[in-house]
Amino acid sequence: MTNDSLALLEACPESMILVRQGVPEAWNSLACRMLEWSSTVAGVDKVWVPEGGLFRLEGDEVGLFESKYDRLLKGKAAKMRCTIVRQTGSTFEGEWKAVPVEEGVFMLQIRDISERMVYEQVIRESEQRFRSLARHAMEGIAFLDGTTVVDANEQFAILFGLKEIPVGEDILNLVNPRDWQRLGARKYARSRVELQGITAQGKAIHLEATRSIDSTTNQAVLMVYDITERKRTELDLLQTKERFRMLVETSPIGLMLMVDGKIKYSNPGVLDLLGIRLEDDIYDEPLLSLFHEDDQPVLREDVSMVEQGERPPYREVRLMSPSGEVVSVGIRMTLSFHDRSPAVQITLSDLRTRVALMKEQMRAALAEESNVLLTQEIERHKRTQTLLQTAERFNRSIIESSIDMIVAVNHEGRLVQFNQAFAIQFGLPDGCEPSEYDFTDYSADPSQIEGIYDSLNDALSFTGEVHARRLNGETFPVLLTIAVMHSENDEPPGAMAVIRDITEARLAQEELEASEARYRNILDNASDVIFTVDDQGFFTYTNPSFNTVLGYSEVELSKRTIHDVVEGLSKRGKTWIRSLEGERKEQRFVSASGKVLTMLGGASVQHNDAGKPTGIRGIFLDITERKEIDRAIRSALKEKEVLLQEVHHRVKNNLQVISSMLNLQKSFVKDPETLNLLEESTNRIATMSFIHESLYRTTNFANISFAEYLQRLSANLVQSYSQSQCEVTLQTVFDEIFISLDQAIPCGLITNELVTNALKYAFPDRECGIITVRFAHIEGGAVELEVADDGVGLPAGMDFAKNDSLGVYLVQALTEQIDGELVVTSTDQSRKGCSFLVRFTPTE
Repeated sequence: MTNDSLALLEACPESMILVRQGVPEAWNSLACRMLEWSSTVAGVDKVWVPEGGLFRLEGDEVGLFESKYDRLLKGKAAKMRCTIVRQTGSTFEGEWKAVPVEEGVFMLQIRDISERMVYEQVIRESEQRFRSLARHAMEGIAFLDGTTVVDANEQFAILFGLKEIPVGEDILNLVNPRDWQRLGARKYARSRVELQGITAQGKAIHLEATRSIDSTTNQAVLMVYDITERKRTELDLLQTKERFRMLVETSPIGLMLMVDGKIKYSNPGVLDLLGIRLEDDIYDEPLLSLFHEDDQPVLREDVSMVEQGERPPYREVRLMSPSGEVVSVGIRMTLSFHDRSPAVQITLSDLRTRVALMKEQMRAALAEESNVLLTQEIERHKRTQTLLQTAERFNRSIIESSIDMIVAVNHEGRLVQFNQAFAIQFGLPDGCEPSEYDFTDYSADPSQIEGIYDSLNDALSFTGEVHARRLNGETFPVLLTIAVMHSENDEPPGAMAVIRDITEARLAQEELEASEARYRNILDNASDVIFTVDDQGFFTYTNPSFNTVLGYSEVELSKRTIHDVVEGLSKRGKTWIRSLEGERKEQRFVSASGKVLTMLGGASVQHNDAGKPTGIRGIFLDITERKEIDRAIRSALKEKEVLLQEVHHRVKNNLQVISSMLNLQKSFVKDPETLNLLEESTNRIATMSFIHESLYRTTNFANISFAEYLQRLSANLVQSYSQSQCEVTLQTVFDEIFISLDQAIPCGLITNELVTNALKYAFPDRECGIITVRFAHIEGGAVELEVADDGVGLPAGMDFAKNDSLGVYLVQALTEQIDGELVVTSTDQSRKGCSFLVRFTPTE
């Protein structure tokens, strides 16, 4: 390549490579820096090869690359995005473009587009997030060019009842133009404005909207939220509030609200009763000052009951107007609210109507002489009757809504009137006449009636617990409040009674008293030391066991604190409370004689309503004798464990000596059969030795982890009997099972005989074989010990139960010793090899 061509290549503003027959021939300095090549040596031998070339291709890129390269061979320019490999092995995302120069010669241009791809990916992810946000947003979002909808999300179309996004639609066709002008006139871009809109179905909707300008597109961004239901709810609430206000303001019943004993509201009905015009005349005045001084004490009690959440009874009292007039009113109090504060609601009903009615009746009787006067009186009577009926219905509704039983009786004791609660509780049939029944019919004890009459004669009232009787004969306890009622026309007095069923309250009280008695009996007879102290540490209660165990009298304890009785308690602040508080732990108590006792127990802290500790309750048990006995038992047990380990160690050593003697004897014996017998005896002794070795290492001699023992025993047997012509593989399947020593030794000997027998006879003329040892749980709490192989099986016609070999005899005898069952299966039962299975139940 000429120098002029090289200079021209170097002048290019891009990384350029001249490729001839697939080999880089020349390249400029930009290509050197980008690909980390030197100025004379290229980083690759071949450019266009899929592997080892300039490009790294994956998946579908291979086919695309081949098609691009084929295009170059046909003399056409080609370009492609792919991963480009630098000489150091690092890669970057690039774009190459190749132009044919002559046959087999191409000018290759390479650009690094890594940053551009990252930017494109960020743009795509950002656009995807925006579309997802717009799709799931509760608000309708629209982009506007002037008043024309350019784009919107699905929620915008749904709000206006449209099946598709209204691109190109004028927003003024969807919302009220005047509201739209108000939104555009807002000073702050995101100020909220309520708009009225119209759906495609002609339905009016209320929207809450914000409007802003997108600085990148200079388009308006409109966000709307449907508040139609909220506006409807607000309207309903306002209408309800207005109806309630009109009901209260126009009611003939007087209504007041009292906060902290002072009047904070009174309706026109109260002003009429007092004969005043302005509410301010009694605003913030003490409530009780409006009533007769004789009625104030009982009203004060009623206010206290309401403030405590109770419901006082209906009362008739005297209201004192500023002019000095005494007005008889019926009063009822309930709990309410005023300016978000608890208040007492007082309802007053004018009783003067009842008195006026009686006077009208008297005048009507005297005015029969004049028809004109009679007509006038009748009209007045009608008006008065209407008012009376209204008041009567109101009073009746109050009485009927009461959960208490309310009944009125005449001077003869006959029922005059009763509410629904009375009829239900006493079982009166529907539609019955009150006069059919006598008040005494509902008393379970006639002697109580005499006491009630005596109290009414002396004090004009009676309050107390009595036993009532239903019509079906059932009796139940009630709280009876009865008072004499006098009429203004000197008729014989009657009485009004309020009755409350206290059956559940009586049962609860009896249960509480019984529970207290049971707990008191438990505390008094408990062997534990139980006590309570106040926050100063003085004893407020000790049970008899406390005094017995520690030897303190009540007089001595009155002079001592918890610090004198419990050792180690800090006297600084309340830290001693935290020392006693918590779960069971040991504490040292000092008895009256000075002896220190070890006590086990714990204490709990008692708190007041403010969360501050007011004292502590403790329960402890004297464990001083117990700890000494436990220490002695542990010492004796440790000594026995050491002795038992020594016994097992010596047995193991003796078995090892016997095994060594047998091994020594084998060196002097030439007879193969005798050698075989000595070998089997040595293995049996080793089996028992393994057991004692395990016992020597364990801390629990009652139960042995038999799986670990079987693993060692089986592995040793396979290693001892392995033959060079046959490689035997041992497979084990063991559950974690603990058995006693009486069963461990027989099971070990059984395993020894069966594994040894399989190693000797199961694999004649075989290069390999498998022996499986399994020890597992089965249903019913039993276990199975199985030794199986994949060998030739038992000889044909062999009866295992009648075989007279020593090994067979040992397996059968040892199985009987552990109360087990032996099951033998072989090739004649359609299995591969032979299986010996011993099933038994572990002993405790």
